[in-house]
Amino acid sequence: MSNNLNISPSPHYNVNIYYQNVRGLRTKLLNLHTNFILSSYDSCVLTETWLSDEISNAELSFDEYLIFSGISVFLAGVYLPPGIIPSVYEDHLESVDQTWGTNAFNLGLVCDDFNLPNVTWTNGNSGLIYKGNINDKVRMVGDQFNLVNFTQKNQVFNNTGSVLDLIFTNSESTQVSQATDPLVPCDLYQPALINSCLSLSDFPMLDTQHKNSFGVNVEPTQYQMRFILAKLKPLVNKFLLCLSHTSPRYIKTHSLRQTLYPNGVQTKDSLFTHPLSITTEEVNEALNSLSNTRGSGTDGISALLLYRCRATLGLSLTLIFNKSLAEGVFPLTWTISCVTPILKSGNPTDVANYRPITGLSFLGKLFESIVLKQIKRQFSSIISIDQHGFVSGRLTVTSHVDFVPFLHKAIELGNQVDVIDFSKAFDSIDHRALLYVLDSSYQGERYQFVSLFGKSSNLFRASSEVPQVVSPYRLLLFADDSKIFHSISSNKDCLALQNFLDNFAAWCNSFNLSLNIAKCKVMTFHRSRAVTTFDYNLSRISIQRVNQIEDLGIVFVLSLNFGPHIDIMTSNVFRELGFIKRNTVNFSSFNLLLGLYNALVRSVLEYGCVWSGHHTLLLTFDGLNGCKTTF
Repeated sequence: MSNNLNISPSPHYNVNIYYQNVRGLRTKLLNLHTNFILSSYDSCVLTETWLSDEISNAELSFDEYLIFSGISVFLAGVYLPPGIIPSVYEDHLESVDQTWGTNAFNLGLVCDDFNLPNVTWTNGNSGLIYKGNINDKVRMVGDQFNLVNFTQKNQVFNNTGSVLDLIFTNSESTQVSQATDPLVPCDLYQPALINSCLSLSDFPMLDTQHKNSFGVNVEPTQYQMRFILAKLKPLVNKFLLCLSHTSPRYIKTHSLRQTLYPNGVQTKDSLFTHPLSITTEEVNEALNSLSNTRGSGTDGISALLLYRCRATLGLSLTLIFNKSLAEGVFPLTWTISCVTPILKSGNPTDVANYRPITGLSFLGKLFESIVLKQIKRQFSSIISIDQHGFVSGRLTVTSHVDFVPFLHKAIELGNQVDVIDFSKAFDSIDHRALLYVLDSSYQGERYQFVSLFGKSSNLFRASSEVPQVVSPYRLLLFADDSKIFHSISSNKDCLALQNFLDNFAAWCNSFNLSLNIAKCKVMTFHRSRAVTTFDYNLSRISIQRVNQIEDLGIVFVLSLNFGPHIDIMTSNVFRELGFIKRNTVNFSSFNLLLGLYNALVRSVLEYGCVWSGHHTLLLTFDGLNGCKTTF
């Protein structure tokens, strides 16, 4: 936690937890959006939602919820349909027992709809007591929660006088009552509940009284001579300290050791004929680009502050940037990055399914963007013409325009084409190897901290990553998400391709580029009965062979038929249409609906569509026409 957080100890804190068996949530999203904004619950447990992958987490409007930072809570919500075999109950209860027993939770709360009717649950001196329609399922539930010393707190009856939703907890002070303002309409058999749990843990509260404070007191002319004479590191720290007084800072500061790498940058006259120099006009142009940017960098300085104070800060930043270029030192303060994990797909509890998104200081990014504009013209002559990423005027579709005609030509000649795809195989670069190519303090000392649920980790050394702005050009010196392909007419061509792969793997090893071979795929495009199948490998590990692959948004199959791509695309756009229909029930503006259609549906429909003057045959696809008709 930051030093700016004021911790207000409180011996008692009421945790209000909302629970409801919603009996289907797809048709109640509008109610959820409206009522959720007005609610003030600490946690929400919703069961029997009947949601599928078509409903994204963002559509549920739960983005404001964070994990408690002062107490450790075990919170579970479970729905078991009628007719489930006893072994399912046993597996669930074993997982509860294992999770509760292996962690030091302060508070445990299990909200369950076990579908155990005609059973009365009471709490006695000897523990949990259950009476009524007793079977093996009831015994397993009762015995397990007796074992962990949980009691059942829900005594709110439904319209038939039964209690179907059970609230088990270890907190004797927990009180369960019927919710007066449910998030979605209640089912008669499943009333919405509120659990008020009294916790004895201190709960840290964020003092936000200065959250919107904003002010600047920077006069560049007063410090102009000091900027010129001072060393770069104390100069930057002094400048950032001045700015940081205008808004709160949210991360701890750490003393960083001096870099062991040389402070100078050796240049070749054949590439750069004169030292770089930045003008005030270039800095002002970069500051103007922040007009629509929100948020704060890792140093706590917001883009809004820099933009609104651009007239005052322009000269100061120009002096700092030129001082950095003259001394060949990139300020350590600007090398600290904040890593935010973003779920890509799959199980959200598996850390491997998260993509780290790195945030940097806006001042450092401005500096890099200005330098990039000056040096990228020098690199344009040495970047391969086959490179389409991060190159002006080239797109993912231009890559396909080069690739697909090569496939067609080879197939027309009766050959096959073997393609090795390296998608996502180069997500990181070893900084030591990069320093071998680009020797500078700019890359030598980089630190990160992870920010998640309002908490920040300690700083740690960044051993590998691909940072931002100038970094995509550095990445191009190595590799991008690439394909290696070769026309095959005999086994000799396969051996030649394998020899190239061996040389490529050796080159990667020399630069410590770790190839993720599990993400590499090999595919053979052909339209003949006689196919040459070769077992390609990288570092003696066989590459997985597939019959279908998605490359830069286009689905390719062996026969080069794009029918499967159109089917998948049609399914995706209908899913987006469903999202629009669910969330625009009360919209009356045609222009707004058309904007949503163009952004979410039409952009997908028309991606990768290439016009060719050599073909006059127009194909119609029922799925695509149906999508437009539905809209």
